[in-house]
Amino acid sequence: MGTTRKLFSPEGRSNRLHYWLVGLTSSFAPLLLMLLLSAAVGGMHRGDGISFDMADLFRNPLSFGFGDSFIGAGPVVSRLLYAIAAPVGLAAVWVFAAATIRRLHDRNKSGWWIFHFYVAPVALNNFAARLDFSYATLAIGLIAMALSVWGCVETLFLQGTRGPNRFGADPLALPDTRPGWDQQGELEFVSHSAGPSPGGHVMRGHD
Repeated sequence: MGTTRKLFSPEGRSNRLHYWLVGLTSSFAPLLLMLLLSAAVGGMHRGDGISFDMADLFRNPLSFGFGDSFIGAGPVVSRLLYAIAAPVGLAAVWVFAAATIRRLHDRNKSGWWIFHFYVAPVALNNFAARLDFSYATLAIGLIAMALSVWGCVETLFLQGTRGPNRFGADPLALPDTRPGWDQQGELEFVSHSAGPSPGGHVMRGHD
């Protein structure tokens, strides 16, 4: 499987280093693109903050935590700039999600755990934000935080399964460089002799 195809595929396993690299890249690539687009039209409105984390990818991959418009750019130009950035945001979501699933596979967990560790905390926090503060909202917030911390520990810090598991080979296993068995070279073929076999024989034509 090629490197580009592997980035977008949830199949197989990814070790911790690969997951860290993919996570950082998918986080900062959209942010860098938005900064470049913002600079191209003269910067952002004064007071517009920049806040970006991985939760933004699952909350709204098209906003990247930025404001709704660019300084010096009208509504049409702003929409055009976001249309340019939107595919990058969607690609970042897909790459990060695929890497997370492969990392969960490395931990011998189903890829569906991504909903427990990333989607559920965002959904719970958004739900709690719409409620008045109470012990219930506090409990929801604590559950969301516990799931996030658990997910970070699982994907970022814990070692994967040693050796192959149900999702594939160990990504840290060294490749087998031993030469394969040359069947043709190991077998020796002896040509069949047309002469008589050793031992006594009856002479034909004699009484």
